[in-house]
Amino acid sequence: MYSEKSLDVLKVGNRVRIKPEWQDPGDDDYERIVVEAPGDCTRVLVQTIIPGYTHHPVARIEVSMLERVEVGVAY
Repeated sequence: MYSEKSLDVLKVGNRVRIKPEWQDPGDDDYERIVVEAPGDCTRVLVQTIIPGYTHHPVARIEVSMLERVEVGVAY
């Protein structure tokens, strides 16, 4: 199902995006950052940065639904 390598890909501070096959309309409009990445779990806690919000929403998302975004790379 999940390999150990797939769990090591995302770490706290990584910028991520939701893979196209899992996106809802508008998902690419916001930046997302991993804020918690337990080593023994297939989910990470991701914070969505929404301009103008004081408290940015967070969600636990399956690692397989995310991909890391290199800083400075547009998506």
